Amino acid sequence: MFNKRKTLSAAIHLACSGVIASGIILSGVANAEEEAVNLEKEQVTGSHIKQIDIEGASPVAVISREDIELSGLQSVADVLRRTPYNSFGSFRETSGNSLAGQALVNMRGLGAGRTLILLNGRRMPASPVTGNLAVDLNVLPLAAVERIEILKESASAVYGSEAIGGVINIILRNDYEGVEMSGTIERPSEKGADAESAHVVAGGVHSKGKYIASLEWTHKDIIFSRDRPWSDVNLGDGKDYLTTENISINGNTWEDPADGTWYAGSPCADPFSGVYDFESIGYPDKVCTYPYANISAETSEVTRANSFLYLDYEIDNDTTLYVQNLLSRVESFGRYAPALGKFAVSADNPINPFGRDMYLRHRFAAVGPRDDTATNWQWDAMVGVKGAFHEIDYDAYLRYNLYDANIIGRNYILKSEAETQVDSGDYNPFDPFSTDPAHLAAIAMMRHDNSRQSRDEYFSAGFNLTSEMPVELAGGNISWAAGYEYRDENFSDIYDAERTAGNVLGSAGSSSQGDRSQYAIYGELLFPVMDDLELTAALRYDNYSDFGGETSPQIKARWQPMDNLLVRASWGEGFRAPSLQDLYQKSSFSAESVKDFVFCQANGVTNCPTRQEDTYFGGNPDLEAEESESWNLGVVFEPIEDLVLEADYYDIQLDNVIETIAPQNLINLEAAGIGLPAGTAIVRTAGGRIDHINSVTANISSREVDGIDLGVSYIWDMGEWGTVKPHLTWTHMFSYDFQATPVDDVSDLAGLWNGGPDDRVQLVTSWTVNDFTVGWIVDYIDSMDADPNNIDSYAEHSFTVSWASSWDADITVGVRNAFDEKPPIDTTVDDANNFYYLYPIDGRVWSLTYKQRF
Repeated sequence: MFNKRKTLSAAIHLACSGVIASGIILSGVANAEEEAVNLEKEQVTGSHIKQIDIEGASPVAVISREDIELSGLQSVADVLRRTPYNSFGSFRETSGNSLAGQALVNMRGLGAGRTLILLNGRRMPASPVTGNLAVDLNVLPLAAVERIEILKESASAVYGSEAIGGVINIILRNDYEGVEMSGTIERPSEKGADAESAHVVAGGVHSKGKYIASLEWTHKDIIFSRDRPWSDVNLGDGKDYLTTENISINGNTWEDPADGTWYAGSPCADPFSGVYDFESIGYPDKVCTYPYANISAETSEVTRANSFLYLDYEIDNDTTLYVQNLLSRVESFGRYAPALGKFAVSADNPINPFGRDMYLRHRFAAVGPRDDTATNWQWDAMVGVKGAFHEIDYDAYLRYNLYDANIIGRNYILKSEAETQVDSGDYNPFDPFSTDPAHLAAIAMMRHDNSRQSRDEYFSAGFNLTSEMPVELAGGNISWAAGYEYRDENFSDIYDAERTAGNVLGSAGSSSQGDRSQYAIYGELLFPVMDDLELTAALRYDNYSDFGGETSPQIKARWQPMDNLLVRASWGEGFRAPSLQDLYQKSSFSAESVKDFVFCQANGVTNCPTRQEDTYFGGNPDLEAEESESWNLGVVFEPIEDLVLEADYYDIQLDNVIETIAPQNLINLEAAGIGLPAGTAIVRTAGGRIDHINSVTANISSREVDGIDLGVSYIWDMGEWGTVKPHLTWTHMFSYDFQATPVDDVSDLAGLWNGGPDDRVQLVTSWTVNDFTVGWIVDYIDSMDADPNNIDSYAEHSFTVSWASSWDADITVGVRNAFDEKPPIDTTVDDANNFYYLYPIDGRVWSLTYKQRF
């Protein structure tokens, strides 16, 4: 039955009976000894008010230290990817992209930038490599994590911006005594992804406080495209390009600028993969292809090193000084196939057989693969003081965070130099591996190494106060919390000059930089209206130096009509501030294909042609905040002792969503007579034709998502046969309505490949008997509709067996994806790499862990 005065430790013990356990857990197993423990108020994710009761109005799921070890996973990112609340999947360390080894999480499919990540209850700064949009989970040390709390409702009234899809609070260990050393090796059944990790944790107490320190190192190998059947080269029937997979038309293919017709260049032999028919825009084109998947990689090689230190010192009975320091270094390596690009070849060039100016789509195979290496550093240091003063608990802190990234890309091509060397005849695209000195010199002249420097410097300070008022209601005294937060941030993401100018083939990038300061004032009141009814009201005001202020209210209710039944509900409004890249990204040029319906309608043109128009993309300093409204309604029921049933319904509506608007959508808005968003423009000549388009980020789209989270937990005491703890989490999304612009139709993306699965399920079972613990985890992802085929469902089974030895060591053998379930990757679906957001591609993975305690 529910125990209204359950201690935090007892509640956390119950909450962690599964890998993802309910944060509103019934206390049927709380025995007399637990009830006799000295009760102490604690702060729980979702509120600044310290409480004894943690079965509050907010739904919180908990992943404990024990659960993390049961999973056998080796990073915070991997743990969070497996949660069913990561509804549509999230970005992982794929090879050869601008996110350079970052790992993100995306609750409710609303975007990684709308999931707030906290570290010990305080927000983590966003990574500059993501454009200051989202937190890189790879900088967090798994060995130092005590537990992870997942708040499954919006919480901008408590935490401010980004808390729209939910909040993830990474709580680090600060109460450990002894020394723990551990090492793990992982060996997949497929090629690539071999992994090793090691950590040491030491903690203890001294006369005036406690300390804990940890060191962690992990390494995971790259997976090459050729080592997976869906990403390997398939030459098809040797004739029709549509029968092939993972080869490109950009081998040596001529393009006529007059009508867009493609012609296969000759010769088209090794390293190219032959001539294929390719019907394009009504012309019987032929293309010279290149097998890029023989070179490229699917995932990055990632090496992480983290250190963590926490110590506190008791100045007196009411005052404690604490220090926390986190240092991380993450290095990733990714590989693209050699650079490709389209460049002009003059009519009089000897290699041009057409006698007119042409474009050549060419793969610079002799230059070598494009290799990107990113080295990311993060230092997070905090000092604070906490205690009590006149019955008011306080916690004040100062914090400094520096994220510095250096990203180098090798073997790219300068477009202007390529055209010069081809025109001079020194570089022959049809004999790329020539050893002629002039040819080799031309390659050296064309080769370009990209550089990118990303940096985010973040200072914050604040305090939180919490206590009770001398006002007593039927259920007790009114509790309150109030606080102030300040932060100052300086962000830069600078690409080298050649890339910024658009002069690099096989790469693009636009620099951005900016700074902002922000302050927030917040307050909460908890009204114990009756012994079984509590109401909570929260209000927060955030003010940003670059776009203004936002006020976020929230109201919550907790009703416990019976000892074994809890009903909870909440309503709130939230917001997401524009990222610094959204605001300040520099303008970049692109030639975009559009149909100008405005001009066609004005001039009576019925078959409106497609034309390329000069387009400039960039940030928008006139952006406003995204705004949200959310509802939650939940129930927790314990029909019999130790069986807990939980259901939570949620609805989140998001308006004023920031998007980069496609030029065609701007034309459609103009044609419909709708004013263009601030900062965007279609500039026309005196004759009405488009001169150029300014397409910046804008508040333009809307989203609404609703669904239900279901949970079942049971603790089965089998006497001498030990204890079995199964826990089932099932998330179902009823709808995900997306509207790109006011003139577009609303699309329901739930259950579609371009959205995500309706259902995700996780079953976690542990069986402990004597010195042995057996774990069984099932991760299920529902099928999805796709064109032309459907995506099958996916179920992965993982097992661990752990033995606690007499010499204080644990030896664990595990197998992840024990039945070698293949991800349902369909290469006929556009952008098959998006499958990696949802499915691991390592294959069956065997692991061995040895942990020694001293």
